This record gives sequence, C-alpha cells and structure tokens, in this order.
Amino acid sequence: MEQTTAETVKEESKALFYLFGLPLATRSDNGSPFAASKGLLGLTSFSAWFMYLGIVPDRISPGSPYQNGSHERMHGDIKREIQGKTPGGTSANQAALDLWVEEYNTVRPHEALGMRAPSEIYTPSSRTYEGDDFEWAYPLGFETRRVSNRGCIKLSKKRHFLSTALRGLTVGVQQIEETEYTIWLGEFSIAVLETRLESVKPTDAIQLMK
Repeated sequence: MEQTTAETVKEESKALFYLFGLPLATRSDNGSPFAASKGLLGLTSFSAWFMYLGIVPDRISPGSPYQNGSHERMHGDIKREIQGKTPGGTSANQAALDLWVEEYNTVRPHEALGMRAPSEIYTPSSRTYEGDDFEWAYPLGFETRRVSNRGCIKLSKKRHFLSTALRGLTVGVQQIEETEYTIWLGEFSIAVLETRLESVKPTDAIQLMK
C-alpha cells in the first residue's frame, strides 16, 4: 500500500472481509490506525468501525511487542528476506512479496503450528461480511442516536461530546439512573454518560451485550 490512512486501510479490510469473513477479534499494537493516544477508549474511526461490525479490539500492552510474537516474527522475516533486496520499485517488490506470502502460508513449516503450514489448519470465518451500510437495531428500552460529525449526540435537550471517532455511527443509549446512561456501540458498552454533570467516562472494561 502506498498510503496507510484509516480510509485506505478500511477499503483493503473490506475486500478481505468479503473474501474471508469477519473475525471475532483483531490483535494489534497501540499505533495508527488501530488506536489513538487520546480520546474515548483510545478509539479511532477505524477501530470504532471494527467494533460496529462486532469485532473485539484486542490491543497488546504498550511497548510489549512480545505479546504479539508470531506477528512480529513474520515482519522480521519479511525484513530479512524481502525488504531492500528487490530492485524495481513498488510493483517488483509487490510481486516478490506475493511469492513470499504464498510460500509462508502453504510451504513453510511453522514451529508454533506443530511444523505445519498455516494453510493446513486455516478455515474462513463463518461470519459473513455484507457491507456496513446499516444501522444497529438496539434492544427495546434503548434510545438510538446518530453521532454527529463533531462527535456529539443530543440527549435531554443538550449536546454531549463522545468522540469524533464515532461520527456517522449509531449508538445505543441505555438509561441506568435518572441522569446516568450507558453508551453502546453495536454490542459493546463503551462509556457512561452523566447528563446532569455533563460528563462522559469510558467503561472500565468493554462489555458485550448479553
């Protein structure tokens, strides 16, 4: 890829989801486009979109690449075997990488897989991807709000800022107390909104809707 912006990575992800289905979770580091250093739960527009599709964000601890060891090993192999060793620009390097991926997935034995190749054990996800032009149907008793381009929702006749990462998405608002609400993004609880104090706090842990 010549660009790694959230939108370009999103388009590539869509193509992969159509081919292989939706994962239950994605493990990533804490960098772009998966996470932001500030904001609600460190969400980016990209990771918020993943959650809207029902994908759990599984981030490693900051500065702990060993927690994603097999992935880091793969990048190390690419660096040693491909990076900077193929003349001819982007197209030539892409062709070399395509051959490397084929060998990595179908020929090369992996110690972590009992000396099998990934293709020997891989199965596509049973969760089909049918596009993201939809709005979540939240349970009875929830109010539904579409997040504005400024990252706000309107509740109790006031605008409350959540996160610009959520803009354009539909959240569910579940009343807990007289002035306290849980904010849901798809099937995940992401924040607690206190309208009297006009405060929004991220949930201690992302909860799945039961």
